[in-house]
Amino acid sequence: MTSSQSRKRSITKTGFTVSELPKDAVDNATVSKVPKEEKKNKKVTIQEPLESNSEEDCFEKVPRKVISLDDDSEEEEDLPGDEFFGDNLDDSDDFDDDLDDEMSEGTEEDEEEGPSESVPEKLLINQETESDEPLTMKEMREKIQMILLAMEKKQYQPGTSRADYIKELKETLCKHYDYSEYMLETLFHLFRPSEFVDFLEANEAPRPVTIRANTLKTRRRDLAAALIARGVNVEPLDKWTPVALQVFEGKVPIGATPEYLAGHYMLQAAASLLPVMSLNPASNQKCLDMCAAPGGKSTHMAAMMGNTGFLACNDVSSDRIQALNANLHRMGVQNAVVSCLDGRKLVQYYGASSFDRILLDAPCSGTGVISKDPGVKGKTSDDFKSLGQLQRELLAAAVEMCCVNGHIVYSTCSVTVEENEQVVDWAVKKYKVRIVDSGLSFGTPGMTAFRGHQFDKAMAKTMRYYPHTHNLDGFYVAKLERYA
Repeated sequence: MTSSQSRKRSITKTGFTVSELPKDAVDNATVSKVPKEEKKNKKVTIQEPLESNSEEDCFEKVPRKVISLDDDSEEEEDLPGDEFFGDNLDDSDDFDDDLDDEMSEGTEEDEEEGPSESVPEKLLINQETESDEPLTMKEMREKIQMILLAMEKKQYQPGTSRADYIKELKETLCKHYDYSEYMLETLFHLFRPSEFVDFLEANEAPRPVTIRANTLKTRRRDLAAALIARGVNVEPLDKWTPVALQVFEGKVPIGATPEYLAGHYMLQAAASLLPVMSLNPASNQKCLDMCAAPGGKSTHMAAMMGNTGFLACNDVSSDRIQALNANLHRMGVQNAVVSCLDGRKLVQYYGASSFDRILLDAPCSGTGVISKDPGVKGKTSDDFKSLGQLQRELLAAAVEMCCVNGHIVYSTCSVTVEENEQVVDWAVKKYKVRIVDSGLSFGTPGMTAFRGHQFDKAMAKTMRYYPHTHNLDGFYVAKLERYA
């Protein structure tokens, strides 16, 4: 065996071929010599493949396919990765000492040179380019992924910092997802950067279509059988709800079947079931839905009450009241009265301490339902100014109308802290109410602190829901009890 062949064999043990190593590293590599006696006595064992009758072992292991970030293509795509940020990665323990020295020297040179030349100039951070051509959607996605990878590995371009990457990420996300700067800044602090991108991406896709079986007229099992017979593909939504079905496809419009017209079900987002489930109204109670239109939650409350007791349904919009009345009649609700009043003044009509259960699904910014209303992306600070005050005044009216030991559920289809935890915390400190367990089996606990603000520790009993985490509309649910 020649000296070069011996050297090549020793080097390939480290996991690299000669062509992959610097020339200096090959010339200076130490060749390990094995004594002849050891070679003589060394036995080579060849392991025979084990026979198996297992069905799983008969399948060939196929690597998972990586879907391209480009929506128009399913081919695998190599995004700029570690080579963009230099090769200063953790060294393997299998390298020889001499090879470690050579590789580390090469790494230092690479770091001094900066990012790889293969990365397009316009994808770099804080880089002014001669071309005014904007990034394509595909290039913006690549840039977002590169920024997230750099922040995760803490490997930044020379002369830049994490703050530069955060700024660049926000600017790119605004352009890519078409958000106003104010709205993106408002939502950004709710999540880690990588999770925030998942949240924005989830807002681009619709949530599952769901219906709620009206237990005043039918059972979910019977409703599913009737719809399947009509060619509508439905399945039970999940274990947390005994009344909802998810609709996949059908030969007839789901809002025009005989069962729909007969009031056997309500087209309703799955997340909107949660506030009523938390409130848990019972038979013969006095209940109030302060912002009731178009009636999904009101009819759900009536079904849980078994058409007994007294249900007050109110909404401030005269246009929406028509839809509320129509749904109450279609669903067979017989224990409800409808009013069109300002919720803040309801106490003048019903009196103080007059209800056992109160649902306040408050008017909000709609940041949890952007997939349904993309116009929310363009909202500014002016759109939020009056919301917080209105929500507080409505909640104050609810507390006044709730009897002692009665329950109030405050909910919004928003994910901002200003409309949720801050409002509930204000009520807890100002009135004789406390936060109690929501009674919901899943969800993300509410925030007990946010950007320097400390909230009541019981705020963890409230629940948050996100489109990227639960595949539901963004929602917030807090259950309060009046104790005096």
